[in-house]
Amino acid sequence: MVAERTAGWVWHRRLAARYAATLAAVALGSTLLVAVPLYLQAAALLEQALDERLEGTAELSALDLAPDSQQSLALALRGPQRASLRRRLQTLCLEADLDEMYLVSPTGSILLSVGASSVSLTDLDLVALRAASSSDATNTPIQIDPSGVRFLTAYAPTGDADVVLGVRASAPYLERLDALRTGFWLAAGVWGVVVAVLGGALGAQLTRPIQRVLRATQRLAAGEAPAPPQPGGSAELDALQDAFAEMAASVHQRERRLRALAGAVAHEVRNPSNALRLHLGLLRRNLGVADPQLTARVDVLEGELDALDATVDGFLVFAHDRAPRRAPVALRALLERAADGATVHSPDTVVDVDPLLVGRAVANLVRNAREAGGEPVVVRARREGASVCIEVEDAGPGFAAELLPRAFEPFVSGRVGGSGLGLAIVAAVALAHGGTVEVARSAPGCTVVALRIPVGRER
Repeated sequence: MVAERTAGWVWHRRLAARYAATLAAVALGSTLLVAVPLYLQAAALLEQALDERLEGTAELSALDLAPDSQQSLALALRGPQRASLRRRLQTLCLEADLDEMYLVSPTGSILLSVGASSVSLTDLDLVALRAASSSDATNTPIQIDPSGVRFLTAYAPTGDADVVLGVRASAPYLERLDALRTGFWLAAGVWGVVVAVLGGALGAQLTRPIQRVLRATQRLAAGEAPAPPQPGGSAELDALQDAFAEMAASVHQRERRLRALAGAVAHEVRNPSNALRLHLGLLRRNLGVADPQLTARVDVLEGELDALDATVDGFLVFAHDRAPRRAPVALRALLERAADGATVHSPDTVVDVDPLLVGRAVANLVRNAREAGGEPVVVRARREGASVCIEVEDAGPGFAAELLPRAFEPFVSGRVGGSGLGLAIVAAVALAHGGTVEVARSAPGCTVVALRIPVGRER
């Protein structure tokens, strides 16, 4: 029972997690379908604004450097005014908070540069440079230098056809784009956590009625009466619970009728059986030993009556559904009495069980093993926490594959002439004690049936 409840709890958690994951995936997916295009549009607009700002800075700086009518920039760069131009470039670079500012020829030759490092033009720079030398200011897309630093470059004509002004900005200039990206992913992460938490709560809420139906199914499978349905889920789940409750009531009603029928049949058979045994005894006494052949036939009839009485006893036990009367009992002694000569391996421990019911269950298991041709039969017992596990092992052929799932159902037998009540009684004893019984192994030469009964702490 504990294992079944644990399995049910795990199943419930897994189902809730699956619901949560599905809801989170749908919510996040739909959110990303809306948020990603908005983010991309915002990033594009911000990048365009930065481009235009850098182009404007390049144009204003180029106007400040524009040559007068007497001398071109190209000549000034080759003359004594070169130092003055450098100072002006440095001043403009600092005022505009740029990394680099340089004068370059339309062919890409650096004429004069100021800033953090030496300028290295890329193919994108050359394309933008040619466009700027023949028209207005232009810029390159955002690039990454060999050290991994992102930068943006703009070019503007200076009024001298042989000289173009280039300005370059990197991390500080692009920090707004970085802030936008960081904010987006941070918001996405927070939203993902919120959706996961809400999805988990909603998933648990949706699966709780299903969990109640699962527990009721397990109780019904164990022969217990399921708890009454509890509304609180969807209309569909409430309808499912109501239908299951009706089915459970019908199953229990059929089982009660079956037990009552078994008891009635047993009592009806017991009376003529007793009369037949009485008359057979009188017949044996009248015959004496005069006719051995007739005496042998009387022996056969009495043997058949013994088998009939054993079947009737099984019916009566099956029909008598009583609560166990637990009492402290020595486990080894109990098993040795019930095993009827089978080998017993058991610890010397005292357990609280109903000795009559447990002894009958073990005796049924030993008898079934022998009737299946399973000699030698071995009975083993061991403590498993707060339970005792009793295993009956035999060397028989094992259960037939088609009978194995129904081994503990009433009137199911793999033996010709069997009543099919032996293992059903064992299952009833296990259920009465709040325990379980199972076919732990079924193979030719080794069949093991395990009976587990809660007994409390060890003494």
